[in-house]
Amino acid sequence: MALPSGRLGVSVNSSEGDTGSFYHQLSSSWRDQYLYFKAGAYIQDNYGEDDEGGRVTFFHLNSLHR
Repeated sequence: MALPSGRLGVSVNSSEGDTGSFYHQLSSSWRDQYLYFKAGAYIQDNYGEDDEGGRVTFFHLNSLHR
């Protein structure tokens, strides 16, 4: 994903109607770097039962760049 303007943005809408957005202006040192987008549940807890985990359901993902 290329960000010519240097502005990175992520918006989230839940099935309950909650929304959230995050925007960050990247420094010019990132201009020639390629970025990628990953979606999922990345559980950082390595304690507990082996069958523990997390679940995320995506009904729609849209990636766009300008």
